[in-house]
Amino acid sequence: FGEPARLLRYFHGRKRRRKQYAQSHQGRYCCAQQDFKTLRNPGGGAVIEALGQTSCSFLESGKEFADQPTSLLNETFLSTEQSVLHSNSELEGTAGWKLSNSPWNLQVIARSAGSLTRFLVDDIPGVTSPMVYIGMLFSWFAWHVEDHELHSLNFLHMGSPKTWYAVPGDYAFAFEEIIRTQAYGGNIDHFAVLQLIGEKTTLLSPELVIASGIPCCRLVQNPGEFVVTFPRAYHVGFSHG
Repeated sequence: FGEPARLLRYFHGRKRRRKQYAQSHQGRYCCAQQDFKTLRNPGGGAVIEALGQTSCSFLESGKEFADQPTSLLNETFLSTEQSVLHSNSELEGTAGWKLSNSPWNLQVIARSAGSLTRFLVDDIPGVTSPMVYIGMLFSWFAWHVEDHELHSLNFLHMGSPKTWYAVPGDYAFAFEEIIRTQAYGGNIDHFAVLQLIGEKTTLLSPELVIASGIPCCRLVQNPGEFVVTFPRAYHVGFSHG
């Protein structure tokens, strides 16, 4: 997932709002433009880097920024965006280009208009930015839910399929009780179970889950497919190769 060649509609709105914010908060303009500086130029990145250096100088001296004409700033951002678009023109229409400019792009989906994670200022790997995993035959991820019980979105780029098992969120408490009794012998309390599950090392056969009266679904994810998990929905899985 590369940075989108064109700013998505949401980012256009963000840029307009940041401009208005900057005009009323001169010295804090660099903070308002923080998102824009993170754009990468696939052609080299020099333009973006220079823009980052300039905007940081505004932060050091708010008065100097107040003296800058707005038209000059507009020209700077327009020139930068045009450079990014030009460097991506050769890729336009390719599969990679389509994926990068899709609303499902994992680089930008956490900042979508309908997501509360867009209000997070700092980058949190795995939450506001994607993480890449490389699997092998029978490499697995343990039973777990996401941080703060968020949704999760997983895309399989290439290679062999992956098998997933998942328990509906409504059965999360009952599932934790099964983990306590079946996986850890019932000698620990519920809070200790949550701590152990949080370490992401707990494995338990889905057959035991189903035998305990808890529904458990299974799916096979193939390359090019997304898997979405819902809040409090425990899931586990492994790679086929």
